[in-house]
Amino acid sequence: MSPPPTHPLAPLGWDTRVAEAVEGFAEPGRVVRVEYGAVVVGTSAREVVADWTAKAARAAGIDASPVVGDWVDIAETADEGVVVVARAERWSSLVRHDPADDHAEQVLAANVDVIFVVSAADRPLNVRRLDRMLALAWGSGAQPVLVLTKVDLADEVERDLAAEVAGRARVVEANGVTGEGMASLRSALGSGTAVFLGPSGVGKSTLVNALCATEVMATADVRDRDGKGRHTTTTRELWPVPGGGVVIDTPGIRGVQLWDPESGVDAHFSDLAELAQQCRFRDCAHGGEPGCAVADAIATGTLSRDRVGRWLELRVESDGWAERQVEHDRAQRRDGRPRRR
Repeated sequence: MSPPPTHPLAPLGWDTRVAEAVEGFAEPGRVVRVEYGAVVVGTSAREVVADWTAKAARAAGIDASPVVGDWVDIAETADEGVVVVARAERWSSLVRHDPADDHAEQVLAANVDVIFVVSAADRPLNVRRLDRMLALAWGSGAQPVLVLTKVDLADEVERDLAAEVAGRARVVEANGVTGEGMASLRSALGSGTAVFLGPSGVGKSTLVNALCATEVMATADVRDRDGKGRHTTTTRELWPVPGGGVVIDTPGIRGVQLWDPESGVDAHFSDLAELAQQCRFRDCAHGGEPGCAVADAIATGTLSRDRVGRWLELRVESDGWAERQVEHDRAQRRDGRPRRR
């Protein structure tokens, strides 16, 4: 899926898949940054700020604001200047629960091929947060890669634990300062689009700068007292990588509440989900029921009790989410209001 080297939009990720998605667009481009009430769009001829209004949305038939990574069509209007008039269908989207609205989603990035889930190995691993981020990544439709930074300060226990939590996701150890492991990270990116996901202070912006071979993102040292970052990245932004590929940096996130978590959770814990199919009862809760294949695996030492507990915790959250959404949709229909999704 290598982009044609002569196409002017190749640096932003243009390939045959994009060409098909934007067929019929008058001036196709990619959203490289989102600003208040507008998006910055890179096209073959320019980089322009395009307004995003309710009027434009209705005219374009789009039900949600464009986000970084979207492929859109723009046009000049007499009264509003440059506006987005269409958005191509997304083939993947990184979505979490909107922290400001219990019944809404927040799309962090669109049309990504790889999600680099970044964790710093110089501090105790937050396995539950890492589980959530990897489940979020698996649910996006992109390929997750766990990136460990600052491994020179880690012990073998932390590195082994990280590999166990990663499950079937690829693990890459990389240092954006020394360059160690950057070839592996570059290989994982290929010619696709990758988004960096992780809390502040783990080195996401340093890795972006190393891949881009220039300081496109500001960086800062972590605080000495607690090892936490200082949120030097304040917006999501897309950057071309020399030699092909595109990266998107994101502000550090601490809380990760999954949106529609079922698919991502089962993909992250795919071995447990498959094993659960061997239980005697289809509704087995894996809490001691007779014929429970998961309990048998724990008893024989094949499975970690802690890992199973983390899986079940996210499964319970998934079931609760589905029930809340069903009730919310019923209430919306009773009140005669459209569903907000």
